[in-house]
Parts: sequence; C-alpha cells; structure tokens
Amino acid sequence: MYPIVDAGGRWYPLFALWTTGRIELQFGTLKSRPPFDQPAVRQELVRRLTAIPGVQIPPSRADAFPKIPMAAISTTSSRKAFLKTFEWAVQQIRAHAAVGGTQG
Repeated sequence: MYPIVDAGGRWYPLFALWTTGRIELQFGTLKSRPPFDQPAVRQELVRRLTAIPGVQIPPSRADAFPKIPMAAISTTSSRKAFLKTFEWAVQQIRAHAAVGGTQG
C-alpha cells in the first residue's frame, strides 16, 4: 500500500507498507519533488522519523528507499509520532503547491 498525496498535479508517494512487515520510505522518489528536492527538507524528515524510538535511518539513506520494521510503530505513541511526521510532510507539500511551487 502506498499513501500518495496529489498536490498541484504532482504525486508524492510517502511510504509503502509491505506484507513482509516493513515500511519502505519513498525518499528516492521524493528527492525529485519540491520541496523535498532540497536536501535540508529531506534531512528534516529523516530527523523527525529517527526521533521515534526503534526507527533508525542513516542520513546517507535520505536519497534512497530505506526500510524500517513495522514493529517500530507498534505502540500507540510511536504510531502517533509516525503519523504526525507525515502530517508535517503533507503540510510541506501543500504549502509548496499553494504558492505554485510544483509548476515546471
């Protein structure tokens, strides 16, 4: 399953949930879509995710498709933190699209 945000006519895949019990983060695709085409914005997403206990993403993987175990978000607090992180990401996408930033 891939949750996707459609903003300004551009699709933003956020992560994939696999039946293998892994969550695959879609940084490799996001790196070509503003505002995540900026390394600092991707690194902020990584920072927010790695603040969740049990989530480990090396900064060098901010341009790739790192996987984390679904078990890392099995508690209510970790799941809320994960969802809050992606709410932040969606806000970044929508704010960029609102100013016409996805054109081009």
